[in-house]
Amino acid sequence: MIMLTVTISTFAFITPSISWREILDTVRERQEGNEAAEMLGVKQPPKSPADSTAGGQPTLPREHLLNGAVANSEKIVMTIRTGELPPVPQEILHADVPHYYWRSTVYDRYVGTGWVTSAVFPQSVSADTPLIPGLLDGYRLVHLDVKMVEPGGRLFWSGTLFSADVPYKVSWRVRPPSDLFADQQTLLLADMFAASTNVDSYRAEVYVPIPTVGDLRNASADYPEEIRTRYLSLPASLPNRVRDLARQLTDGPSNPYEKTKAIESYLRTNYPYTLDVPVPPEGRDVADYFLFDLKKGYCDYYATAMVVLLRSSGVPARFVSGYSPGSYDAPNAQYIVRELNAHSWVEVYFPEIGWVEFEPTASQPEIERPEKPPSIILNSSGEQSATDLLTRFRAEKILLWSSPILSILMAAVLYFILLERWLVLRLAPQ
Repeated sequence: MIMLTVTISTFAFITPSISWREILDTVRERQEGNEAAEMLGVKQPPKSPADSTAGGQPTLPREHLLNGAVANSEKIVMTIRTGELPPVPQEILHADVPHYYWRSTVYDRYVGTGWVTSAVFPQSVSADTPLIPGLLDGYRLVHLDVKMVEPGGRLFWSGTLFSADVPYKVSWRVRPPSDLFADQQTLLLADMFAASTNVDSYRAEVYVPIPTVGDLRNASADYPEEIRTRYLSLPASLPNRVRDLARQLTDGPSNPYEKTKAIESYLRTNYPYTLDVPVPPEGRDVADYFLFDLKKGYCDYYATAMVVLLRSSGVPARFVSGYSPGSYDAPNAQYIVRELNAHSWVEVYFPEIGWVEFEPTASQPEIERPEKPPSIILNSSGEQSATDLLTRFRAEKILLWSSPILSILMAAVLYFILLERWLVLRLAPQ
């Protein structure tokens, strides 16, 4: 009976760790074109529209083309409430308004003439389904209430998307793990290109990193192999003078954060912001053209140049496109995002911290970070903080794993106390 209990308990313990999705993905990758794989229904998924970008002629991602009427358009794209600050008259707003970027797409591959994405795998996600199997230490929970003026087919969020209250589709480059015991480093390897939905309003839960300057300065430079492979890659055709400039700018700084700030400061100081720029000559490397010939430009040029310089210096970085914070409407406690707020920026990877935003574009304010961790702000409805939710999630996770074992042990106890006792009492005396 003891052996049976141990065996069943062991099986119950390991079973939740088995991910059929991961098994199917592994078979799909290793058995492409195999008849057995086709019989199992795990044929390679068809390419999504994002995949076609990798095979077509790359350009700077200009879904938010910044020229002409669009560049100065006051047309509202969306409004976003976070519930962190109560509605107040504009003239008495003294509190610092939290600064957010509203992302839509994240690019990983630089090919000289622009940005494309590696192959992505679509996943349909039901409403209120978590994308990652846990919460993140050192992150702040933020509730987004987004209202789109016109449905554009894209989901917008800040930081790491955890869930949304509507069905949507995610395009993954690297899916998050399904293991409840996955450590933070593993969770941070999940890599999303974009998320899409056709609704005009939704609520989303996101986790925004809140590292201090000291956290970033002391972060390790021991990057996971997946990060090094994807986010340090550069085309062989990159001109040597770009690499030379990167070495020159990062010769003094001793850690990735200081190298990042050196490159950011150089771009913000030496390159004027303007929309009045010509198209890069055919075949020219965009970063090289901006840094040495054009010497002025808009956000796409700044962000491209910074990512290329960082990668040349051994610092993993990526290109992100979406919208800047927009204007804050204090009486209604909401961010108003207009077409003129279309923007691109840079994210740098720090082990155990994740992807952190940096702003190389001279026309945008530099991102300020605290010396000490900020306090968690509850939203206006008084919901729990990220720390409270993390504690509760860990407790629930322990209960989830222990409940099968407790159930089996309880059944064994009841068996010996009731059934065995009843059988013994029915035995004839000898």
